Amino acid sequence: MNLYEGSLWDLLHEPCWESNDPIECNVWLSLELTGPEGRQGLRKDMVNAALDTLSDEVRSMLLNEQQTKAIVYVTQPYMNLNVAGELRDEIDLLLQNEPPVDDKTRASLLTGGLPVSLDINDGIHDAQTSTTIITLLVLTVLLSFVFRSPRLGIYTMIPVAVVILWQPLLMKSGDVNVNIFTAMIGTIVFGIGVDDSIHVMHRIQEEGETPTGIANAIEETGQTIFETTATTVCGIAAGFIAAFPGLENFFMIMCLLIFCAFITSAFLLPAIITAEHTIRAKIRGDESWADYGDGIALASPSR
Repeated sequence: MNLYEGSLWDLLHEPCWESNDPIECNVWLSLELTGPEGRQGLRKDMVNAALDTLSDEVRSMLLNEQQTKAIVYVTQPYMNLNVAGELRDEIDLLLQNEPPVDDKTRASLLTGGLPVSLDINDGIHDAQTSTTIITLLVLTVLLSFVFRSPRLGIYTMIPVAVVILWQPLLMKSGDVNVNIFTAMIGTIVFGIGVDDSIHVMHRIQEEGETPTGIANAIEETGQTIFETTATTVCGIAAGFIAAFPGLENFFMIMCLLIFCAFITSAFLLPAIITAEHTIRAKIRGDESWADYGDGIALASPSR
């Protein structure tokens, strides 16, 4: 004959220990006659009996030496850290609202690998945001001195800033977490994006800020940047065959952002300069600045 079906945990958390429903808990009400403390005393005796059956080795894993603190293990499957963060907040809220037993117990918040990982990722995210802004400002000032023009320094950094803004959008669309690996992407893309923009801007300075000069700069330097971008992306793409699946997101975002750095430096930067001169020409009432005239071919003469 089975008196109860379920685990010891289910038995100890049965609502009828505290309920006085005469229909659902009629058998449980009869347990009030088992001792001075009734049902609650019997419940405590069952907890003590379960604890006494544990070996010293198991007790040392669950309790401290004075047996004043206990560890409650929480298992969690692998999941996105954004979802895991919401679950941790829900668990912490339950622990905060957990009533004490006999006014003698207190539950701490969730600790362990998951909360530590979430806090580390939050710290990485905050640090990445601040360092990105500082780096943008420092490089803008530095390039203003290099090109001897704050205007060109700002224009050179705009394509890099656009690529950096695309990083969280790509990570959001791909459901990619912020972690130690993905946090390094911004720094790497900064270096590659700035190099591409500097090469294009230097060539525009050499050719001159004219429609023909900009076209020649894009044709010559743009081809070189495309070749270096293609070889870099191909080299990084080899990481997709890595045995560690967690690095696939890192390599994917890296390849996309390096290609985006080529697009912005080869097309957005010249477009900004062209737009500035076109707007100035319209304000002054001059002829269209982008008018190349008749019979002009935007290609280098054959050699």
